[in-house]
Amino acid sequence: MRLYNLNGIKAITTRHIAKEIAMSPGNLHYHYQHASDIILALFNKFTIEYREFIALSNDHFVTDLEHLYLNNKTSFDIIWKYRFGFLNITEIMRILPEIKVSYNSLRKQRQESFMRIVQTFIRSGVFRKDLPLSVWESLATQLNLFADFYLSYTQTIEFDENQIRTEYCRAYEDLIFTFITGN
Repeated sequence: MRLYNLNGIKAITTRHIAKEIAMSPGNLHYHYQHASDIILALFNKFTIEYREFIALSNDHFVTDLEHLYLNNKTSFDIIWKYRFGFLNITEIMRILPEIKVSYNSLRKQRQESFMRIVQTFIRSGVFRKDLPLSVWESLATQLNLFADFYLSYTQTIEFDENQIRTEYCRAYEDLIFTFITGN
């Protein structure tokens, strides 16, 4: 994963990976015939990790903005760990169509999780009550787009890793700011 994160998916072959993990190319090919098999395995690992994060978030339900912001930081940390996938998501989906199905399922789960938080925040007076459901659904979509493609945006500017995380969290908070009641 380190090689993909540093160099992208096009620049890395199974020979590079074999050398990185001190394994013979033949032995690596026994387990993974193609680089795309490794990408699929890493994406599956990401999906499991992110679903566990969502389940944990649901078990320890987010009830205030501080916990929402902490959840967002944890989400970013998982995305950062698997950043090669987010930087190359459309290309990866073309290579491995099965990832698109899994990705869309995870995106839907993220959307539903956020909508549960919205409903809790509306009931508790944290979020505005005067907005229709369609606005909240649109916000959930915008936050998913933001999370999934923010790293691509950072490729166009000069940010170091710490700045990327800080700016991501600040921008996320700014996106939901107008929906907060101030109570």
